[in-house]
Amino acid sequence: MVIGTSFGVTLPHVQPPLYDMSLHTFKKKLSRLRRSTRAILSHPLTQRDKTGALLRYIRFHLVHALFPDAAVYQWIGGLRFYAKPGYGGITGNIYMGLADFEVAGFLLHFLRENDVFCDVGANVGAYTLLASGFSKSRTVALEPINATFEVFQRNLLLNNIADLVSAKNIAAGASTSRLMFTTDLDALNRVAVGEDEHQGRLVEVEVVPLDDILQQTTPLLLKIDVEGFEPQVLAGATRTLSNPGLRAIIIETIGNERRYGYAPEIVHDTLVRNGFSLHDYEPFTRRIERCPSPQEEKVRKFNSLYLRDLEFVKKRIAEASPVEVLGSRF
Repeated sequence: MVIGTSFGVTLPHVQPPLYDMSLHTFKKKLSRLRRSTRAILSHPLTQRDKTGALLRYIRFHLVHALFPDAAVYQWIGGLRFYAKPGYGGITGNIYMGLADFEVAGFLLHFLRENDVFCDVGANVGAYTLLASGFSKSRTVALEPINATFEVFQRNLLLNNIADLVSAKNIAAGASTSRLMFTTDLDALNRVAVGEDEHQGRLVEVEVVPLDDILQQTTPLLLKIDVEGFEPQVLAGATRTLSNPGLRAIIIETIGNERRYGYAPEIVHDTLVRNGFSLHDYEPFTRRIERCPSPQEEKVRKFNSLYLRDLEFVKKRIAEASPVEVLGSRF
C-alpha cells in the first residue's frame, strides 16, 4: 500500500497493536506535538503549503499507530528511506522535505561526485543518503549503536549506494578505547555519563580516533553530531583538521559539551584555531555570511557550519545545479 502526496510510503501488512496510554505519556506526546507543529509551520520549505506539511505529519503518526513497523518513504531525487516514530534522525524530512534546511542545503550545493564526505554520528543515514545517494560522493560513516546501524545499512541497500559508503559500527574519540553508550534515546543516544549510567539500556562500543579511521583519506566535508562528545572527536582528529583539503564542517554546538565537563565554547575555539570560521548559509539565495560564535548568537542552532578557503567554497556553491524539494527550487 502506498500513501502520500509529494512523498510516499510503502507499508508492510501487520496486525494493528492495542495501546494503553498513561497521563504521563499523553503529556509527553502533547508536548512533542507542540514542538513539532512549531517546527513544521516555521520551516522554509513548508511556507508554500503549511497545511500539506501538517497533514503529512498527522498521517505519518496515524499510520504508524496502526502499523508500527518501519515503512519505506520516498524522498528527494528518488531517494528512499525506512522510517517510523522513533527514527528521529530522519522523520522530519517526511513533513518538511529537508529537515535541517540550512546545513543540508549547503551539503547538496557543495558536494560533487567522487568527493569524500565523513559522517560521524550517522544515525539512520539522512546525511549519508544526501551525500552518496543524491550527490554521488563517497562517504565514511560512523554509527556506534548496533540497532541504529542496522537501519542505516538497510537504507544504504534500499538506495543501492552501499558501494559508495564505508560504514563502520564504531564511535570516534580522542583515543582507542571502549565506552558505554545509551541505546534507548533514539537520535539522542550518546556516551553514557552520570545519570545515563543508571538508567535505560547501555551497550559497550569500540572507540577509535578519527585520524586512525580516515588514515590517508581527507574528507572535503565533515559532519559531527555526537550529543556533546564533539570535543573528544576533534581531539582525535588533529591531522584531519589541519589538512587543507577539509574545507567545511557541520557540527552540533548547542551546549551538550557540558555533559562531559567541557566549556561550551571549546568546539568553536578548536575550529577557529584550525582556520575555520562560523557561517550562516541561506540555500535559496546561496548567501554565505560570517556570524558570531554559537554562544553569542541570539538563536542557538543544533548544527553549525564552519568554513575555510571561502573562495573555493563560494565557487562550488555558485556552480551547483538547483535542487527541488516540495516544489521549491534552491
